[in-house]
Amino acid sequence: MTPLPAIDPEEVAGLERQFGPCARRTCVVPMRPESVDFWAKALSSNRRAEVGMVILCPSGKILVHTKDFYPKGTFRIPTGGIRPDESVLDGLRRELWEETGLRAEVLRFLAVLEHHITDGEREVLFVTYLFLLRQNSCEVSQQDSDERIAEFREVDAAGLAAAAEGMERLPEDWDDWGRLRAVANRAAAELLG
Repeated sequence: MTPLPAIDPEEVAGLERQFGPCARRTCVVPMRPESVDFWAKALSSNRRAEVGMVILCPSGKILVHTKDFYPKGTFRIPTGGIRPDESVLDGLRRELWEETGLRAEVLRFLAVLEHHITDGEREVLFVTYLFLLRQNSCEVSQQDSDERIAEFREVDAAGLAAAAEGMERLPEDWDDWGRLRAVANRAAAELLG
């Protein structure tokens, strides 16, 4: 099967017909050359984009997680790669199950986030499709141990914004990653707030 583009206008239009209009945001994420290399390689080999899962729990709060290799105290919304030949919705369902063991209802298509990762010389486009999901129970059970999820917790929109601020202030060995990963948390907090 032919790989799909990061953003397929027909696919986005179909998602908007099904789940409502989405916001579109573009941001420039400056990174060191080795980080640009990492993202260029990741996008050329095994993913065309990613899904961001804003999972609304019965408590009214949002499910976030941390992984065993993240800097201590770093939590963010779950995300996962969309394979080159996979639809956004198929990627969303698969990643939701792998990371949480949940099968949630899609409430809204929140946003398409275009991250322009650059070292000043080169630029890599990385796209996040952000969805608001509702779950009747947020009792999670990670299905893919390779995800290395260490803990889940529930936060409100202010907690998402605080998590983004924390990621934007990570030390140098994590700062490129933190700036990129803060974007989806911040967008979700703003769109829900």
